[in-house]
Amino acid sequence: MARQQNNHFLDVAPHALLDNLQLNPDWQWNNTVLQSLSSICCQDSLSDVSFRFPNHPDVSPVPAHKVILAMRSSVFKAMFYGSLCETKRDVEIADIKPDVFRSFLRFLYTDDVTIDNQSVIPLLYTADKYEIFSLKQQCQNYLENSIDANNVCEIMNAAEMFNIADLVKRSLEFIAKQGTCVFQSDGFKSLTNSNLSMILSQENLNVSEVDLFLACLKWSEQQCISRGIDANPSNKKNALGALLYKIRIPTMTLEGFSKHVATSGILSELEQLQFFKYFTIQEQGPFITKFSSTARRGRGYQSGKLVRLNKKKHCNDY
Repeated sequence: MARQQNNHFLDVAPHALLDNLQLNPDWQWNNTVLQSLSSICCQDSLSDVSFRFPNHPDVSPVPAHKVILAMRSSVFKAMFYGSLCETKRDVEIADIKPDVFRSFLRFLYTDDVTIDNQSVIPLLYTADKYEIFSLKQQCQNYLENSIDANNVCEIMNAAEMFNIADLVKRSLEFIAKQGTCVFQSDGFKSLTNSNLSMILSQENLNVSEVDLFLACLKWSEQQCISRGIDANPSNKKNALGALLYKIRIPTMTLEGFSKHVATSGILSELEQLQFFKYFTIQEQGPFITKFSSTARRGRGYQSGKLVRLNKKKHCNDY
């Protein structure tokens, strides 16, 4: 059961139980099963396996008990009791931080876990790796209840990585309603290509196409930086790739196109000329046909015009 920092699942604080284990040789007496399991969690007593962290050489190995781990996780069961089982006492954990792994073990022994903004993604990764679906569900619930304009893109990335379809759907719903706020956030630049493509395919985004274009431009710049290349217009266009054609440039005004798209350098002179002809004399050249000319219909649209929302008031209204 997930808990807040100050709400303990056990009647007796875990650290008190550990102290009793160290000081009282009769620690089993008068304890419930849950209290006894909590007492031996991450303790040498009766342990038959130790987890080491090669990326944290100053951290002591964490002892555990194979049978308990195998009861909770099919991955651990195969690891310790399968046909190719691990026979060494020491098992190296290179991809999980020691404090996260300790919290994970605590959950396996007691169903007790503290989830916060810093631990939720590492715990989700660990739960997914070892197929602990109850912990994965608690992490999902935490993320769903924590969505805001600043973190929804990172949450959507995590949902995609761990195949949590419901969380992807909830993220898309939030982004559709709070498009302007989300696209102005720093988190937008962290979106994966596939998630950005999914967002650009939405019909009900509450954002102007100009704001969407500018956000995608910043996203492409971040892609160039991540690849260690110059963020010039040509590289930005290459970073966008097919995503460029999901921006509905034909639905912009001539003023919006001239001020923001034409000056960005993303389009060649010939491509710009085709758009200017489209906006002025409705001539639809071959490049224009790659774009949708159907305006989106988000919550902020009324009679084909975008109604600007108060960002402070509405950005986290969901």
